[in-house]
Amino acid sequence: MEINPFSHQILEVTQGELAINQNLTKNQEIQDVDQQHLQNSQQIYEDETLIQEASENPLQFEEQEKEEQVQQIQSQEQSYQTIGFNELCQLQIKNADSKAINFILTDQVTDTTVQFRFEFRFNPSYNGNKDNGGIYVFKTNQSDSSYFSEELLSTEILQGNFQTGVQFTYRAADRNTISIVTVYLTRNDKGCGDIEFDIKRGGLDRNVEATVNWSSDEIQNNGVFYTDSNGLEYVKRIKRKALEESDLKSTAPANFYPINTGIFIENKTKKQQMIVMNDRTQAGSEEF
Repeated sequence: MEINPFSHQILEVTQGELAINQNLTKNQEIQDVDQQHLQNSQQIYEDETLIQEASENPLQFEEQEKEEQVQQIQSQEQSYQTIGFNELCQLQIKNADSKAINFILTDQVTDTTVQFRFEFRFNPSYNGNKDNGGIYVFKTNQSDSSYFSEELLSTEILQGNFQTGVQFTYRAADRNTISIVTVYLTRNDKGCGDIEFDIKRGGLDRNVEATVNWSSDEIQNNGVFYTDSNGLEYVKRIKRKALEESDLKSTAPANFYPINTGIFIENKTKKQQMIVMNDRTQAGSEEF
């Protein structure tokens, strides 16, 4: 007689046919009960597994959604960092990337808001039949400047009672050098005073003419700009868009003028101006 391993009890085994049949019937009933119990146990285990999986997945999705929301909030906070002084002047970082930094300047005393952009670019030096470009000689055959291949690593706020600032750190992909752009805003009881830019480059390649650029879409100057003449007065300049005779094939050198103290642009009504003042003699132009 083969005993099923799930049969827990044998009631009676005799040579009588009736007794054996009764015992087999009892064993079959016990086997059916045990089998049903096993199926129920498996069903309960499967149900518990499904419940556990169903309870774990939403938690994972919730955590993932929360992480994405936190990242979005942090990204927004980074894109809208603000420096300045309450009730006087606020300089807001609208966004910043490897190419440009966009600012929103709010003068709370005069209730004025303007937007402007800062960029760091370069022109390749000219190499041709005539004298090449170099130190104190700006020659290029490229009319439009190009962006440096850099990565924005970090943005850091510099707090202070008299002066606040924000520092942008960049890394050049091809040279593995660090460049730092620091923007300072000094307290002024009359509203927004001067905004100071301190630019430190981690070296330049040969035959590269670097330029720092400020622009504002709100000021339509139509190619007209003003440069100082030996620090005495400002002279009106008109951007040249074509050259009569030149093998450079570029209007960029023809539109650069010596800048001793400053260069500025303004709109037709002269109600909006942007002036850039330098701390050493340089060359400047209206490029956009």
